[in-house]
Amino acid sequence: MTDTKLPTSQVPLVRIENAPSETAAPADKGVPGRKQLDIAQLRQRLEKQDGPSYWRSLEELSQSPEFTELLHREFPENATEWADGFSRRNFIKLMGASLAFGGLTACTIQPDEKIVPWVRAPENLIPGKPLYYASAASFGGIGT
Repeated sequence: MTDTKLPTSQVPLVRIENAPSETAAPADKGVPGRKQLDIAQLRQRLEKQDGPSYWRSLEELSQSPEFTELLHREFPENATEWADGFSRRNFIKLMGASLAFGGLTACTIQPDEKIVPWVRAPENLIPGKPLYYASAASFGGIGT
């Protein structure tokens, strides 16, 4: 692979020649020479613990290099950040603001409207009987 300058949004995370093969077993992935974290063995070890010793075991686990490697494989750095710099936090802020502004528009006082009865009622209109209307929307030139 040639070292050409790419925009930051297109920079590959792993070079193709160094990428692990898709057919490799899960134990083959990761850094060679490092011990893989065995989740089943970990669960068995933690089942025997209770109370403060259980939480102490979890703290020891979080400091181990195997667990750190598992975290980096499972959650790569900056995987949650969008490429354009628009973070999840900013997205939530904007959604909250739009909800607030939507609520403010509902608080406006509408002008009073006078309800005036018909002087002469239309034919075939029975008071109290619901009126049904057919409506359609066009999607791709087809009415639905």
